Amino acid sequence: MAIGLLGVHFAQANARDIMTAVTTWRDGGLVSWGGILARIGLILYLPQFFWPPPVRIAHGLLLAAGCLWLAIGLCSSRQRVAADGGQRTTVGAVITD
Repeated sequence: MAIGLLGVHFAQANARDIMTAVTTWRDGGLVSWGGILARIGLILYLPQFFWPPPVRIAHGLLLAAGCLWLAIGLCSSRQRVAADGGQRTTVGAVITD
């Protein structure tokens, strides 16, 4: 029972990560590539435990690079929104700060 629930959890987590990667890709700019790298790292989170240590280290670096790139892209995106008057259209929605 517990292993089945764990499998359901990881399936939902991977579905969430894929949907988040698609959303960040549609946003464009630095955010899209950072989001893709971060999501790939999160999707490979469980399988990386079965790999040798050098691959696990590379996985950690991939995840760290994706998260850092995503943070830089989001910060620069927020500054662009402030400079444009506080409105930006992304994936069919208007975001206001």
